[in-house]
Amino acid sequence: MRLYDLLFDPGEMKNLAANPRYASVLRDLRARLQKWMEESADPILKGPIPGPDGTFVRDRDRKK
Repeated sequence: MRLYDLLFDPGEMKNLAANPRYASVLRDLRARLQKWMEESADPILKGPIPGPDGTFVRDRDRKK
C-alpha cells in the first residue's frame, strides 16, 4: 500500500503508509475504496483478472 502527501511531496518520494500518524487516513481511504469497488461491482473482488492473450504479467512477489 502506498500513501503520499501530494501537496508537500508531489514527486511521491516518501511513502507514508507505514507511518502511525497516518493510520486513520489509510483506514478511511481503504474503506472508501472497498465501498466503491462493491458498489461498482468491480471484477477484481472475485479474484485476479487475467491479462489479454499474448501479454506477460509480472509476478508481484518476485524481485526480478
